[in-house]
Amino acid sequence: MKFTNIVLAFALALGLASQAFAKGGGSGFTVIPSFGYNTYTDKPTPGTESKLSFLSISGKVGYTMSSGLYFGGIYNTATTTIGTGTGSETTMGGMGASIGWIHSSGFNIIGSYLLMGSGERNSAPKLEYDGTGMLVDVGYSFMFGNWGFGPQISYASYSFDEVKLAGAVVAGVEQEFNSMGLGLQFLFLF
Repeated sequence: MKFTNIVLAFALALGLASQAFAKGGGSGFTVIPSFGYNTYTDKPTPGTESKLSFLSISGKVGYTMSSGLYFGGIYNTATTTIGTGTGSETTMGGMGASIGWIHSSGFNIIGSYLLMGSGERNSAPKLEYDGTGMLVDVGYSFMFGNWGFGPQISYASYSFDEVKLAGAVVAGVEQEFNSMGLGLQFLFLF
């Protein structure tokens, strides 16, 4: 259901962008959907570490000023499956605020802070996480008038200070997820 909503939002943004006027470096409403296949390091307890990979999807909506200053909001979600054959799947994501810079050539750098970060592991034992997160995206979009697409390098860090096991908070346990990888971004300027 979430994936369908994301596809519909992307289709709407694409349709609006095709009708919008070319900005030529001006200011206006900005939509930046991005997709990435990343690697990340899981540190479930101090001194332990495992490397995993996952698919992430982000959607940023905001306003770009004529100077290139961007501010807005973000929704980010990521899903990973641990490759040990256990079928363990972890989802994490959140919503928050973003600030950055978008040049009329298509170069952009945007930092985001996830105010409402959450996560869930669906295998036994089932765990739920609550906390915050930070994302930094550096990208270049090949611009075609008021829209473009191109590569993006993303860094994400989730810090969950509350871990729940079977709905009960586990005292003294924290979880951290970090990732860095390449992705594809789309940039729509209205």
